[in-house]
Formats: sequence, C-alpha cells, structure tokens
Amino acid sequence: MASATTLVMLVAAVACLCAPATAGDGNADATRQPPVVSGLSFDFYRKSCPKAESVVRNQEGRSTKCQLGRRDSAEFASQQDVLSRLPPPTAAVPALLDALAKIKLDATDLVALSGGHTVGLAHCSSFEGRLFPRRDPAMNATFAGRLRRTCPAAGTDRRTPNDVRTPNVFDNMYYVNLVNREGLFTSDQDLFADAATKPIVEKFAADEKAFFDQFAVSMVKMGQISVLTGSQGQVRRNCSARNPGTVAAGDLPWSVLEVADSFVF
Repeated sequence: MASATTLVMLVAAVACLCAPATAGDGNADATRQPPVVSGLSFDFYRKSCPKAESVVRNQEGRSTKCQLGRRDSAEFASQQDVLSRLPPPTAAVPALLDALAKIKLDATDLVALSGGHTVGLAHCSSFEGRLFPRRDPAMNATFAGRLRRTCPAAGTDRRTPNDVRTPNVFDNMYYVNLVNREGLFTSDQDLFADAATKPIVEKFAADEKAFFDQFAVSMVKMGQISVLTGSQGQVRRNCSARNPGTVAAGDLPWSVLEVADSFVF
C-alpha cells in the first residue's frame, strides 16, 4: 500500500471481477442474458476464438473464484474522501499498519499488496522530498542519481516507473529493489526498515512464489471489505461507472475512468 493508487485500483479490479450478472439472482447463468454491448455476447470468444481461455492459462494467467450475489455501490467517493482515508506515499509503516488495521488487514497484507508497485508509474512530486534539497540517506545514492535525471528539480511534472528494473513485468523485483534501498516512496522503503515488515520483504525478495501466493490471498481478503448484497447498491451495466440515472446534476464524474489518472501518485 505504498500509495493510494495501488489500493484504489486493486479494489476496483476486485469489484469488477466479482460483480454478479443479474440484479435478481446472483447465481443466474450469465450466458442467458442479453449482451451488454451490441455485437458482443457472453460466449463471444467461444465462437470466435475457442482456445482463448486455454491460451491465457498456458501463459500463466491466474484466476480466482469469486462469490456471486455481490453488488456495486451506487455512489462514488470523491478524490478528497479517498485520499483523506489513505496514507500518503510519505507515510511510515506504523501509519500504514494503523490504517489497514481499521479494515482488518495486517502487516503481511500490507507488504503483499504493496507489491502491486512492481508495475505502474509515479509522479516526481510523490517522492521529490527524498531527493531535494538532499538525498534521503535510506535511498541508494546511484538510484537517486538516476531519478534526478527524470526529476532534475523539485516541482518537475514527470513520471517514472515504480520498478525501474522490470517495469512491465509483474514479479517480485519490487522487493529486491527494497533490499537494495531502491524503493521509490518513503512508504515503500520503510517496509524494509521497520522490524514489523522487514522479514516479510526479505521473504518475498527471495521467493517469488511466496509473494504470488500471498498476493492472491490478500487480494481476496481485500475483496471482502464492505461487500454489498441483497437489495444494497446496484448491479452496474458497466463495472467502472454507475448506472444512468444515479448521478444528480453537479454530482461527481459519472465514470471512474474519467478521474483515474488523478489517483496516480
């Protein structure tokens, strides 16, 4: 949970994957329902590319079983609401653990979910305090020098990969970076400095499978937070947006995709 980005996007992913097919019966067969977009159907790939699922699985695609009958919120939290409840990228481990304890997540969950920063981008403004006016002693000097090429001065409006070694691969290199003092945010690097989380970082740095296994467990665990069922919420036609008619004039943006970039630290 090195930044709000990771949790917001992971929660959104879980919500989209687990959304039920119908409002009346969470266990209804989705393939019997009309297509949500003209030209598509629930068995589209069964007809056009019957081996699509096996191809994904053969490429180590991972999946998890989702409980049915879960519903989506009819509300969106504003950016201010979200950021006020999530620690900033400058937060240390005690603050991170305190925030997660309120939603029944622990130190292992914190370290595992922070591994989502093995991919993605970060704005210079989210870590410039570790570079200027002087380098954070917890940051590797060579790594700091590389970052200054992208962010040469405070206030630079640029972005850099969270994981400079393998930015486009979901692996355990994030933890290797922390061991080498190459964590981007304070909230990243402090995971290796704090006694409550350091052993977990070391474990994931040495054992990629252990990270993958725990990431799946923590993702499912996070997916159980504030679940709506029965008549609560709504079943969205588009998982990233509330159904038409649920947004009043002057309300928040209709689609979360319209404001997603504002959550990228």
